[in-house]
Amino acid sequence: MADVICPGCKGRFHETNDHYRHNAKSHNGVMFKLKEKYGPKGFNWTSFPNNTGIKCGDLECPSCGAPYCAGGFRVTVTSTRAPEVLVSSPATTFAFEKHTLIPPEQPPAEAHVCEECGKVCKSYAGLVAHRRFSGHGNHDE
Repeated sequence: MADVICPGCKGRFHETNDHYRHNAKSHNGVMFKLKEKYGPKGFNWTSFPNNTGIKCGDLECPSCGAPYCAGGFRVTVTSTRAPEVLVSSPATTFAFEKHTLIPPEQPPAEAHVCEECGKVCKSYAGLVAHRRFSGHGNHDE
């Protein structure tokens, strides 16, 4: 298993599963699952469906709405191994990974809706990515 790193907020809310293939031409929803603390037994966040019909353009961060496949057709993942610890003296220990708790998303103050298909995105960046990957063009001009 590996963590999926959001290119927008750098959060780690999803992880890979047995269907994940790092060398796949395009990643899809069946390759990922919400981490347990964000899923039904945790914060109960909603996310993209875990099926093959969900392609790169719809793989979005559940916190900030940024597309996981920013600039391509593959997500960025990292190993979920425990962080290495450097001990410089018996009294001083440095951890290489900082853990922060991100609260569940608050309702958006402004809706970001695609004028072509009606999809509601969590952020403006998510709407732009949706339009780019779905071929709906840019309607902001």
